[in-house]
Amino acid sequence: MSGGLSSLSVLAATAALSAAAAMAALPALERELVSYARVRAVLAFVCLALLAHLAATAAAFGRPALLLNVLAHPASPVFRGVASSLAALVLLLPYARALARGDDQSRCRRLAVLAGAAGCALALAQASTQYMPWREAWASPAVMLPEAGLCAAGAVAVRAAFGRRLLSLREALLALSAPVGAALYALALGPESEPLQRLFSAELALPAAACVGLSIIVPLFALGPWLRRAPKRAEVATAFAATAAAMGFTHATLAALGEAAWRFFG
Repeated sequence: MSGGLSSLSVLAATAALSAAAAMAALPALERELVSYARVRAVLAFVCLALLAHLAATAAAFGRPALLLNVLAHPASPVFRGVASSLAALVLLLPYARALARGDDQSRCRRLAVLAGAAGCALALAQASTQYMPWREAWASPAVMLPEAGLCAAGAVAVRAAFGRRLLSLREALLALSAPVGAALYALALGPESEPLQRLFSAELALPAAACVGLSIIVPLFALGPWLRRAPKRAEVATAFAATAAAMGFTHATLAALGEAAWRFFG
């Protein structure tokens, strides 16, 4: 896989997963009656991230004809990623319009739930791009769990940044679900599998360690006072930035596991 294509793929995945994480937090923000200005900031971020995902995906293929050919096959992972991003944008518009018009609370909550569901679907669609039954590294559906866990962690960070109450123990545990997903993926591969052994090789040791550090250590330190007080904005921003970086590292690491013996683009 070429360096430029790989970089664009990582950018697209990071943007999509970040948008999914923020969207998944919308129902909680709506239940807590967070101010429209704060929700609008989240919506603006989501829209920018989704547009970045679509732009990076298009740029990765270089030629429009090639991208259109891929999108003509609904079973392809790229189709799922693009379609879920477009669906997320479509479902955000009614919610944003309802907030701007000051619609009743029940309607806004229903639309927020739909947007949150679209975010979860986007996370799963993006994570599923790694699932490829013909490659040992990506043959298990468990390959989706690390990225799905990172989306849960990002959603908790967004909720902590804009919510009015302290985080619950359940939310604190959700923020650490990425390493749990990674562990389940490793178990699914098996201790003697070649991909898992490659994770401990010199080639992938650094990005793999970065994934672990960013998804465990940083949230623990940045959002450490979860159960005592509301985290400060800088702490939450640090946690979300670390989560987004972990998304990129994770996508790049999972993609690299199959590159040595299998290359799609030459």
